[in-house]
Amino acid sequence: MLLDPVTEGRQVRARLLVAGHPSLFDHAQDHVPGMVLMEAGRQTALLTAEELFGAPAASWSLTGLEASFGAYAELDEPLTVIGDGHEGAADAAGTVSVPVTFEQGGRGVARAVFRLERGSAGR
Repeated sequence: MLLDPVTEGRQVRARLLVAGHPSLFDHAQDHVPGMVLMEAGRQTALLTAEELFGAPAASWSLTGLEASFGAYAELDEPLTVIGDGHEGAADAAGTVSVPVTFEQGGRGVARAVFRLERGSAGR
């Protein structure tokens, strides 16, 4: 779901690829569905963790999520997904929280924090 991801310092930025995946777009939409944003956010959080901690994305599991939505994400305007690793430091258990913001038209439309745990893939 991510187009052209780029690492800039401790951030990973990518554009959202809005495609007609049948399970994510099961009916006509006038905005980007929240579950599409969360899947793009999950992918961005995993990529951010991989870039910052050197462990492959497949070695991380999603163990928690908190999200808030401030506005509709429109289908006809580019949307940028930003994973921020500035506050990210793995704790002793190998858990990290990665904040992800979703920006469109110069404003934030949603924000989520993905909690990832290393070494628990397949749980």
